[in-house]
Amino acid sequence: LASNEWFLLTCAFGCLMLASTTNLVTPIFSGHVFNSIKDANHDSFYHNIRIFVILSLSSGLFGSCRSLCFRVVSRRLSFLTRNKLFEGIIRQDIAFYDANQTGDLISRMSWDCNAMLQPISNLMGSTLQSIMFFFGGLVMSFVISWRLSMLAFTTMLPIIHLTSKYAIFSQRLNREIFTFIGMANSIAQEAMANIRTVRAFSTEDMELMRYRQETKE
Repeated sequence: LASNEWFLLTCAFGCLMLASTTNLVTPIFSGHVFNSIKDANHDSFYHNIRIFVILSLSSGLFGSCRSLCFRVVSRRLSFLTRNKLFEGIIRQDIAFYDANQTGDLISRMSWDCNAMLQPISNLMGSTLQSIMFFFGGLVMSFVISWRLSMLAFTTMLPIIHLTSKYAIFSQRLNREIFTFIGMANSIAQEAMANIRTVRAFSTEDMELMRYRQETKE
C-alpha cells in the first residue's frame, strides 16, 4: 500500500534528515554565540547569531514539512486500508459472520486500523529522528570529548534493557486491550440493535453488567 506514496515518503525522509542535521548543528553555534558574548567580539557574535537564526528557522520549516508529509501518507493509507478491510470482510462466507460478532468486526475497522496506522504519522518520524540524533550525537560527543562519552555510555545498556522489556509487555497489554474493547463494542451494539427485546424482558441491568465486565477486563 505504501509503495504508491513513494514520492511523499521520500520528501518526508529528506526533510527528516535535514531537520535532524540542523538540530544537531544548532547547539554548536549556540555555544559560539555565548563565547562571542563572553569575549566581547561583535563581529563573531553577529556572524554566529545569523547562522543560529537561519538554522532555527530551517529546522522548524523542515520539521513542519516532515510532519505534513507523514500525516498525508497516513490519511491516504487509512483510506486504502479501511476499503481493503471492508472488501475482505464483505466477501466472506456466512460461516465467518456466524463465528465472529459484528461489534468485534467494526472494532477491527475502527480501533485496529487507527492503531496500525498511528506509527506512520507519529512514531515513524520520531523513531527515525531519534536514531539520527543518536548516531549524530554519538559522533559529535566523541569529537568533543571521548572521555565524557565513554562515561555516558555506562548508563545506556540498562536503559536499553529496560526499554526492550517494557516494549514486550506493552505489546501484549495493548493486544489484550483491543480484544476486550472489541468484545465490549459487540455487546453494546447487540444491546442497542435489539433494544426493544432488552426493554421487553427488562434485561438492562444484565447488559450493563456484561458491558462493565468487558471494559473492566
